[in-house]
Amino acid sequence: REREAALSQRKGSQVHETDADNHVSFQSQEEKLSAIEQMRIHSRREYLKKREDQQLDLKRRVLEDQDWVLKKEKLTEAEQKQRDMDKELYSVAKTRKEQRGQEEVDGYVMPEAYDDFDKKGGQDARFSVLQQRYKEEKWDKSEQQML
Repeated sequence: REREAALSQRKGSQVHETDADNHVSFQSQEEKLSAIEQMRIHSRREYLKKREDQQLDLKRRVLEDQDWVLKKEKLTEAEQKQRDMDKELYSVAKTRKEQRGQEEVDGYVMPEAYDDFDKKGGQDARFSVLQQRYKEEKWDKSEQQML
C-alpha cells in the first residue's frame, strides 16, 4: 500500500494492483500517452543494446569461422583485403562500444572568462589567447652572430 501511495503521489495517477496483474489507471489521456512514449523509448534503447551485442558476437563468430575454414587456403589479394577490412571493422566497432560513455565532454564547453579583470592575470590571459597561435620560431644563431 505504501508503494501505491508513493506511485500515485509521484506520477499523479491512481494505481490498482491485483495478484494476477498490475494495472495502472491514469487521470488524463495525455498522462497515459506520455507514459507509453517513455516506455517505448526505454524499450527501444534496451533492444538496441541487446541487438548491438548480438551483432558484434555474430561478426566475431563469422570471423573465427572464416579463419578456421580458410587457414590453409591461398586467398587472392582482393579476398585478403576484404578479410582485413572485416577484421578492422570488427575491432573498431568493439573498441567504440567499450569506449562509449567514457568520453570526457559531450558537447560544447564554454571557454573560461578571460575578460574578468577581478581575476589574477586577467589582461595577460586575454592576450595570451591571441598569441597562442602565433609563436615565434626559434632560430639557431648563425656563425656571424656567434662572433
